[in-house]
Amino acid sequence: MTRKEENRRHYLKHRDSIIAKAKTVQDEATAFVMEAKTARGCAICGYNEHPDGLELDHIVPAGKRLGPKSIPHAKRILADPNVQVLCSIHHRIKSNAENRARSKA
Repeated sequence: MTRKEENRRHYLKHRDSIIAKAKTVQDEATAFVMEAKTARGCAICGYNEHPDGLELDHIVPAGKRLGPKSIPHAKRILADPNVQVLCSIHHRIKSNAENRARSKA
């Protein structure tokens, strides 16, 4: 049996626990980011009342990326000097201005 086949068998045998573990890790990372966003608040206006009203923004646009997969990954994202927290309104204003500037170029 090849290594690939062994891995597949292992996955199928332990699928539910593997999925549950991955969900737990992702939920912990999301909670970590939510706390960090609230602690930092919007870099422009200071809003920090609810994490759902705050978003991570690339100061210099860097394309779309998926959310954090683990707490170490979340810490790397938050430590990136190119990442700031903005409230939803200021993030929309900044993104729209960047999009308009790009379309004129």
